[in-house]
Amino acid sequence: QPKMYEHVLGSRDKRSVAQALALGSGKPRLHISSKFGAVNASASMILPVMADPTNRNEIHCVDLRYSPAVLIDYEAEDLAQMRFLPSADLPSGIERFPLKSVHLNKCPIVLPPAMVTDEVASRCNIDRDACDENRKALLAYPELQSKLLRMFELASPRALPAMEEAQLYSGFIGNADRGVCQRVITMDGEQLANSNLVFEDSRLTELLFRYRARNYPNTLSAAETQEWREWFEGRVCDSSQHIEEQLTIAQQLIDSPLKEDIGKREIAIAFRDFYQNLLRGVEPES
Repeated sequence: QPKMYEHVLGSRDKRSVAQALALGSGKPRLHISSKFGAVNASASMILPVMADPTNRNEIHCVDLRYSPAVLIDYEAEDLAQMRFLPSADLPSGIERFPLKSVHLNKCPIVLPPAMVTDEVASRCNIDRDACDENRKALLAYPELQSKLLRMFELASPRALPAMEEAQLYSGFIGNADRGVCQRVITMDGEQLANSNLVFEDSRLTELLFRYRARNYPNTLSAAETQEWREWFEGRVCDSSQHIEEQLTIAQQLIDSPLKEDIGKREIAIAFRDFYQNLLRGVEPES
């Protein structure tokens, strides 16, 4: 099926996916996703209804397999509370919360509704007439977008990871900061210590400090060294249980038949020493 292959291959391009979704057209789409379950051949009909207010790569759609009555009858405050509830905990009469996100940058499979032939509809348990009725009900409800926007505002924001290193996918780096990052990797420790690099993204300011502390510790001032040591020791305390578990594993490796293999035994000992040094407060080399 060369045409199908080309279509799916084109899903690598966000613009192509956006065109396939045709947000605002009021037209349904066949979407393939494991979230729909194997019992439905991982497929369902969806209606794209709005772009996410904070993530430009996320398009919110309604799964037309289910009645959209919950989105129409309930207030935004109620929707915000039930959005991530298990189906069993939803109010009586609601089979499933019908909102489904499609991410433009994750190669989603979005196909035209004409592909839902009788055979496909049967295999995927898609009731085309019911899906069309649900679509018409949504299109006849002009307050849907404003209600969903309010729902997103009320929903509890996802907690960001504590470490800046783990926050990079909480938002991409802007073009201006990318240029500064390119300068950073061309500079040595002394240049970094004496530079006055300014980032728009606050995450990068802290990351630059840690980059210099890990790679050029001799360029840190006394105050910076103390700040780095306190951060490092805090991370060790937070990870102490994990470190103890790794020490146990390391000792088991050393006591195992590995001791007959000098090379593997040396690796196991280095593995143990690494975590012992962490517990002693000795920072491992980068």
